[in-house]
Amino acid sequence: MTHLLRGALLLSLVAADPLQGQGTTLLRGRVVDVQGAPVRSVRLRIVGHGEPEVFNSGEFDIQLSGRPRQVEVELIEPKGLELLYPLKGALAIPADANTRVPIVIGKSERALINDVLANRVAQLTTTLDKNGIKVDSSLENLSGTMRRIIDLLEIRESDMRASIDAQKHQAEIKPALLRAWDNYVLEIKDLRDAFRLVVSFAARNIGAVQALQAAVNEYNSAFVTVNNNRNTFHSNLSAYWTAAEAAGLSRDLAEVYTEAVETIHKGYVLPLNESLVVLQRAHMGDSRPSSQQIANAVAEADRAVRQLDVRINVLEERYARFRNALERN
Repeated sequence: MTHLLRGALLLSLVAADPLQGQGTTLLRGRVVDVQGAPVRSVRLRIVGHGEPEVFNSGEFDIQLSGRPRQVEVELIEPKGLELLYPLKGALAIPADANTRVPIVIGKSERALINDVLANRVAQLTTTLDKNGIKVDSSLENLSGTMRRIIDLLEIRESDMRASIDAQKHQAEIKPALLRAWDNYVLEIKDLRDAFRLVVSFAARNIGAVQALQAAVNEYNSAFVTVNNNRNTFHSNLSAYWTAAEAAGLSRDLAEVYTEAVETIHKGYVLPLNESLVVLQRAHMGDSRPSSQQIANAVAEADRAVRQLDVRINVLEERYARFRNALERN
């Protein structure tokens, strides 16, 4: 009987889940591009262990079953990019669980070389065009060295032409887009400073009111430019950048717009306009507001200006992230 019990116990141990009692291993990682910047909206698969949630910082944590020394990483999204590191997707698990390992994604070598060659042709074509010389950007005009590289890599002429066309459009789009947003950021800061400096004098000094009105007018001009071109900016990103690049750029630009339009303009600039109207009426004999209304307008302007400091910092952070990404791509 004892032998039978021992045999049954042994059999149950053999048949148990092989991972039982082995615990788990924490894998911490960060998804970045070749410049080291975090990549967002990424889907990874750790083969045999699942998909980690990748945050906007590019970081992720995942509990691995058992104690593997190495796992296989697969890139699911974004499409059009490849896993550059770890090589062949084979990721060694660090001994220190607090070590955050890099996962590098980017364009394939062929796509990257295609873009580099296309950029050179696009720059040459643009330079000659500015000097009155029309150049056909077909591959027949490329140097022998460049053509040999293209032939060796089996780069298609249609891909090269598309890349040349896209880069020529990008060279036109980037300055206009950045100029509009640079001006908006400058004007919202000038508007804040104008109210901070002179709003307390505006009830007594018509010159202070005029200075505030001038700041509002300049801000409104900058705001109209970015707001009216919102769809154009987004459609240009979709049309002339790769799907993966456009998705990231559009998301970053959308966050800039949300902060500028929904939070800053609607939440703080419009109340400043309302205060300005009251202060303007303070210099009109027929419809002069009461002293309490004037005091309330000044207090509301002061409150909005103080809160604008925080929101402008957020806007500058979001815009810097978008600008850096646009300049890299």
